[in-house]
Amino acid sequence: MTSVNENTVAVGLDNGFSNTKVCVNFGLNDVKEVNVPSVAIKIERGDALTRNIIPMYVDDSGEWLVGNGAIRISSNIRPITKSTKYESDEYRVHALYALAKTGVTDVQICAGSSLQHFAANRDEIQRRIMSWSGKYKNIKIRRAVVIPEPYGTYYDMAIDFNGTVVNGLDQAHIGIIDVGGNTVDLLELDNGRMTPKIVGLEEGIFRAYNDLYAKLCENKKYEDAITNVYNMKRVFDKGTLLVNGEEVDASKQIKESKKHFLTNLRRIIKDTWKTSGIEHVILTGGAAAYIADDLREGIPHISMPQDPVMANARGFCKYISRVHARNMAAG
Repeated sequence: MTSVNENTVAVGLDNGFSNTKVCVNFGLNDVKEVNVPSVAIKIERGDALTRNIIPMYVDDSGEWLVGNGAIRISSNIRPITKSTKYESDEYRVHALYALAKTGVTDVQICAGSSLQHFAANRDEIQRRIMSWSGKYKNIKIRRAVVIPEPYGTYYDMAIDFNGTVVNGLDQAHIGIIDVGGNTVDLLELDNGRMTPKIVGLEEGIFRAYNDLYAKLCENKKYEDAITNVYNMKRVFDKGTLLVNGEEVDASKQIKESKKHFLTNLRRIIKDTWKTSGIEHVILTGGAAAYIADDLREGIPHISMPQDPVMANARGFCKYISRVHARNMAAG
């Protein structure tokens, strides 16, 4: 770790299987957030077909199309779903491209890891993040910290960007359900500390996306409208499929596609927390909005952060902001 100074800004990085989210705290209530699809395609240098497509990422590893630019040119693109995603070039490309969009040059980063892989991967993720320093747009990385992903939502809801406690969650017994693209994490916190009862699943909302993709592909009329699985996010958002410029109702297929995923999720929640006496249940992650109403049928007191998609990145940023403030105060 290199020395951190007063010009170093705090960054929360949630480099997920579906989207890469970055939150930057510039101080004085100046916060910037960026969200890009976790997709990157390496291309041949100077490829004429991609010359005018943006965004572009270029470093010593080659030229890459990132996010929506990559999605637009590929009909077969699939997300990286391995637990060792952090070892890939794509993980670095997603993160540094998103960071560059914020304009930062001198940073300390707090990132997350899924619960089931946190203990094994934390140190290596920190090392790799530190190794990115100076690799793109001259971004200097002073410090890297990795914490369990659902802790981001806890910090987002429990403290502000000055590190001040804003409600009683730090004194409560809470459960957090973090539903992402390829993982689901259940984290139980008692007075802000993890209990031994943690569960991580390698099956997220992409399970429902893939099921929906398969169902829609059964109808030949929809073939041109569903070029890749990433189109399914739009279908979930809108409840319709855009076919030849017309919106076609897809609510029945969406409901069927969520059914298996929700059945498994409800069972895991029940088995994990049935005797825990949890006071608050918080639903977060990129898929939270898609399943909140369904889960409330069995958990009526479930709540969500204001923006569940960005909650972990924002919480990581608040956490590292507090660490920075304490270190500066201590000299």
